[in-house]
Amino acid sequence: MTAVTGPAPAPGLVCATNFQYEKSMTNRSFRNFLFSGLAVLALGGCQSVPGNETEVINQSLSRTAEDSEANRNYKAAAQNYRSLLERQPDDRTAQLGLARNLRYSGNAKSAVQILIEAGAEKSGDVGLLLELAKAKIALAKADEAIAHVTAAVKAGAKDWDVYVTMGIGYDLLQSYDEAWTAYQTAINLSPGNGAVLNNMAFSAALNGKLDLAIKILEDASLPVRRNPQIRQNLAFFYGIRGDMDKAGKLAERDLDKEAVRNNLAVFSRFRKSARPADTPTTK
Repeated sequence: MTAVTGPAPAPGLVCATNFQYEKSMTNRSFRNFLFSGLAVLALGGCQSVPGNETEVINQSLSRTAEDSEANRNYKAAAQNYRSLLERQPDDRTAQLGLARNLRYSGNAKSAVQILIEAGAEKSGDVGLLLELAKAKIALAKADEAIAHVTAAVKAGAKDWDVYVTMGIGYDLLQSYDEAWTAYQTAINLSPGNGAVLNNMAFSAALNGKLDLAIKILEDASLPVRRNPQIRQNLAFFYGIRGDMDKAGKLAERDLDKEAVRNNLAVFSRFRKSARPADTPTTK
């Protein structure tokens, strides 16, 4: 198995620089290939201390957790948020922070448990419901995720991220019309948003509309196209379509020569091994 590696993607943004090619690709659908392209210091203890000192410790834990998350040290961030939550069991920020970083570090099952214990399903809290939906997406429980995000909308959620999460859920269910409607709502709420456009492009590609996926990213604003992850996703789509020259030139802007060669080899092998029905149409 040949692994193709590149810069680590930010959470919530699909990046196609990390994916694998297997000899069994001949029998894999294009959809599965795309999805294959689809994060310590802890002051622990709950001993009683004077009020001012307690506040200092809590603030220190919070800052350390935030810094760890910003540096993509998600396990350390989760550990700090857990320590903070032990000290302040009703701290909503700590609940969300712990669940989010557990999800980022690949432990979505524990994230779900934290959110259920926090009363996410019954509280009507938009933030908790949205994070629960994201954790369910990570567990491929799309139906449950859509139910949670729908509940968030009914509770008053109006953020673009809510509708992107809904769109991803529908993509997992191969309900592409519903996914597209969700992404359109998201882009109307946040015009030009790179994360929304990126997910719209992947949804189009999953639906076999590769030219549309490419156009979405090509037409994005210059600041969006300067994002290395967006740029490499566009290179990914070019390669799948067979535009190796365009794919290579874009890849060279962010990856070393060996990674570029490996990526182009993956694209070439995919196109040679994929059955006609697996190869996306260009509309």
